[in-house]
Amino acid sequence: MRRVEFLTKGAAALGAVDHVGMTVPDISHAIEWFEDVLGAVAPLSFGPFPAGPFVASVVDVAETTSIDQITMLRIGHSANIELFQYTAPGGQRHDMPKNSDWSGHHVAFYVTDIDTAVEYMVEKGVRTMPAGPFTLTQGPAAGQTIQYFQTPWGGYIEFISYPGGMAYQVPSVKPLWSPKLNGTESVVTNVPGLLDSSSTCIRAPLCNRSACSAGGTDRTSNCSSTHPRSRTKPSGGTPTGAATTSRSTSATSRKAWSTCRRRPGRSCSVRSH
Repeated sequence: MRRVEFLTKGAAALGAVDHVGMTVPDISHAIEWFEDVLGAVAPLSFGPFPAGPFVASVVDVAETTSIDQITMLRIGHSANIELFQYTAPGGQRHDMPKNSDWSGHHVAFYVTDIDTAVEYMVEKGVRTMPAGPFTLTQGPAAGQTIQYFQTPWGGYIEFISYPGGMAYQVPSVKPLWSPKLNGTESVVTNVPGLLDSSSTCIRAPLCNRSACSAGGTDRTSNCSSTHPRSRTKPSGGTPTGAATTSRSTSATSRKAWSTCRRRPGRSCSVRSH
């Protein structure tokens, strides 16, 4: 199905994000951490699935790899988080990717009061990144405040808040979905003011535009003929279907975001709390 056909016909069968999957080294430990710190509930666990052609063909792993357990978590109003624990005798990467690595990722949760939420995480002993919480004050993402944390097994989560919206939200732009649309009452969580998973960011390589324009698919370029624009998480860039900005404006925004992350607190584009 071509992209235009999917958008006009197939999208009717596509609902919201159901879950985000994470592979963890010790699933019992991960479940306990999410329950204790974020107030998650774990109503569904299943498995194991033995090594063999079935597992290999479903999740693209070696035939010697087995799934020990899968557990689904609910936190807030959000899409669920699915935890996996694998046994992989043929080889398994044991270090977590950095946010700058390909496939590096984090899950962001929207909170209504980020200062109170961060204080709670600090009291729980969660590793908190030293830069933050900070507020973007310039560019299309101005108005959002964020804070990163690290889980005991090396993964990353983020808290984000933009109670007054962001600068890109003007009448001519169709805005991004926001967890605030689900209501502002916190449910299924221990974190004060946590509403929902706001976004999931996955670090991808830059797209080789020449390969895309030629109509080919290239794993190293991370693009295909149907998706010619590979994107990482922008600093509040214009969402799909919205009015676009010039390439120079987008580049300036990305540079400003990078500057913020390297030099938090500078007046250029962030405001530290």
